[in-house]
Amino acid sequence: MEEIYFSIIMPTYNSESTIEMALKSIRNQDLPKASVEILVIDGGSVDATLEIAVRYHAIVLDNPKRFPEYAKRIGLAVAKGHWIVMQDSDEVLTDVSQLRKRKEFLSLTQSSHILTNDFVLGYLKYWKIEKKVDICAPTVQQQQRRWKQLWSPSINERIKITCSAHSGM
Repeated sequence: MEEIYFSIIMPTYNSESTIEMALKSIRNQDLPKASVEILVIDGGSVDATLEIAVRYHAIVLDNPKRFPEYAKRIGLAVAKGHWIVMQDSDEVLTDVSQLRKRKEFLSLTQSSHILTNDFVLGYLKYWKIEKKVDICAPTVQQQQRRWKQLWSPSINERIKITCSAHSGM
């Protein structure tokens, strides 16, 4: 069985107009398909959101409270990947190598566990979530050093550093 590198957590509610582009951008990544787990946590959609998710081999979970914050918690509770990516149903990965490059980057930072779009959360101030996932914020200098080691200046991507854990979970 293929090792799961990324669990993509995607909260949805009546997202049929955007979810297909988001899922297609994930499935077009240059990592093996089995190494990326897509968790669609739905808040009771009455449109074609769930049918589209199933077509892209996403795992569909129910979010009875509908709010995205609860969907993220549900996703974190069942995620099997080494790293977590929070992606909204109206967001796309713009480069087919984006997840592979993130995997290479995160592999250099053993204590980083969660990647929220372009947020890398790592290893200084720890915040515990269910499933014993450590989250924290690296210093800008530490993250910039690692960033420069892996990424060439020509790549048009950015990383945002956050210094405080989100307290809404």
